[in-house]
Amino acid sequence: MTPCVQGGDIGPAFDYPSIPSQVGWYRGLDCYERAQRMVMPTPDMKRHFIEQGFAGEITVLPHFAAPEQAPPVERRHFNTPEDAPLILALGRFDRLKGFDIALRALARLPRVYFWLAGEGEEEARLRALAAELDVAARVRFLGWRRDVAALLGQASVATVPSRVEPLGLVTLEAWAAGVPVVAADTPGPRYAIEAETSGLLVPVEDPAALASAIRRVLDDGALARWLAEGGKRRLDERFSEAATVAAYREYFERAAREGR
Repeated sequence: MTPCVQGGDIGPAFDYPSIPSQVGWYRGLDCYERAQRMVMPTPDMKRHFIEQGFAGEITVLPHFAAPEQAPPVERRHFNTPEDAPLILALGRFDRLKGFDIALRALARLPRVYFWLAGEGEEEARLRALAAELDVAARVRFLGWRRDVAALLGQASVATVPSRVEPLGLVTLEAWAAGVPVVAADTPGPRYAIEAETSGLLVPVEDPAALASAIRRVLDDGALARWLAEGGKRRLDERFSEAATVAAYREYFERAAREGR
């Protein structure tokens, strides 16, 4: 069973049913038996919990990523050539994150290096796949990192190759750092990204399409700048800290007025 509290979720750890549950993953209602209200970041997650039979109020409120001032990590620390195109992906090593798909895409991208930051039960399988695909020399497993902005400072492209992705905070973090995004067309990225304007979307579980989209960005500097600028606009308009805080303040003030 998937744990009820994971990835920022606030579930039945609270004793008071009037406190809303903040939800970050597609779970069953057994995780939220005492909740009367739910808050989630995308309309598709709202659809999911309505279909699960949740009878209370569900509100879609944004997440955010704030620009960070951090010097880029030095490539030499990860044995990466200064002039090499560089893909960055971040997250827990879980099959749903699709990092194996990214490795298969990398096999179609000569000279490109891949930094993969995270940890999890899939790491051994991912390392074995990198060796099998003969790309291990261009892959760097960075472990769990907190210096996301410093890593993004070296990235040519950020990729979100997930099979399932409720939102994809990495997308927002890449926008904040001015890095173009290529993501699988799952509901979260589809909600956040304006295709061809603030990022590129590719079919799910399609390494060839992922490689082709990444190659477009790497080969076309004007496109890379266009997507990065579009991402920053999208972040400012829909996923900024100010917009998110304002939305949550309004939500809790309304809940308090209603005596909930």
